[in-house]
Amino acid sequence: MNSEIINKETIDIVFPNYNKMPYIRECLQSLVEQTYTNWRCIVIDSFSHDGSWEIIQDFSERDKRLELYQIPKNINFYHTWNFGLSKVKNKYFCILTSDDVWNKEWLEVAIQSIIANKNAIAAAARTRLINSDSQWKFIAPYNAAGERFFKTESIPQLRNGIISSIASYFIGPIYTSIHSLVMKSEILNQGIRFAEDVGSIADYEWYIRLGLYGDIIYHPEIEVGWRVYEKQATKRNEREKNINFLKKINERTRHEISTKLDSTLAKTFLEMAEFYDRTILAYYYARFHWFNIETQPLIEIPRIFNILYNILYNIPKELLLIDFLLKIRGKYLKLIIKLIKHLLWHYVNKSIKLVLERAGGWSGNELLEAGGKDNHFIGASAFEMSF
Repeated sequence: MNSEIINKETIDIVFPNYNKMPYIRECLQSLVEQTYTNWRCIVIDSFSHDGSWEIIQDFSERDKRLELYQIPKNINFYHTWNFGLSKVKNKYFCILTSDDVWNKEWLEVAIQSIIANKNAIAAAARTRLINSDSQWKFIAPYNAAGERFFKTESIPQLRNGIISSIASYFIGPIYTSIHSLVMKSEILNQGIRFAEDVGSIADYEWYIRLGLYGDIIYHPEIEVGWRVYEKQATKRNEREKNINFLKKINERTRHEISTKLDSTLAKTFLEMAEFYDRTILAYYYARFHWFNIETQPLIEIPRIFNILYNILYNIPKELLLIDFLLKIRGKYLKLIIKLIKHLLWHYVNKSIKLVLERAGGWSGNELLEAGGKDNHFIGASAFEMSF
């Protein structure tokens, strides 16, 4: 593709900042060193008082592509992000958060792949965690989960948008950080913005909705750095609030996703989504986070045991959910899934009987029969369901 034609496309970069002085210079340096040079940076600062605003001003004096704004700090930082989106006027845009960093080739690779794929609405880079000392650590867990789900082998990989939205719904934000995306501005014309009523996780809704507008090109060969440090560690009370926020996001998005599916698949999706929201989210934010283990081990390590318990308790329905996800990925592994289900049921049933019989009194069979069909939910009735 002609590089001169590609370089005529200006990318608008929304750059929100509030008191990120320790990291902002490295972030801005990763921007100005981009091999793709036709960009415009919309800086929105919320009256920082730690010296980061002065660093931004210094960069803007040397690089006129930076366009500066200051607005009062809002209780929800997505208000600042949405202000930046209102200033977007070119065909492509992205968001660079002021404590993260880009690979210097990212904008060039992204714009080339979007232009080359007419059905693509966005390009996404692989996200790798970096710490406060700028040491690059491991691939972001959700990114890794997305790669496993999509069996990422080709470079780059064109991912179906609807399947990407479903994966983001059930697995989590498989693109992890907003700065890993370069997008077509046409989605802004269709009204997509960051919700300001779901606390600090509005980007989750963004990742789910994004695939409803088109396909996404994933680039595992290009890595961007997502900064994780102690002040970012999510506290338990925030996680508990986020359960309700995530339920609100899911309520808003699941029916939109279902309208993009055929009637049979839509029905199955809604059933699985309602189970997920009702049951799995009960321990979703109680789970452990690998990248927080270093900063708050006494909180994170006990969660490992909690999630193991919940996974075992919900095995039957979780297997049906896995079966559904395999279906939408085009992998029909019914026989293997059925075999796993029946082996698990046999093992669980045998274990329950053994424990009860050793405890004395009731035999395992007598107790299961006394409870009627409802007591079989963890086994037979769930396992008998089939797609």
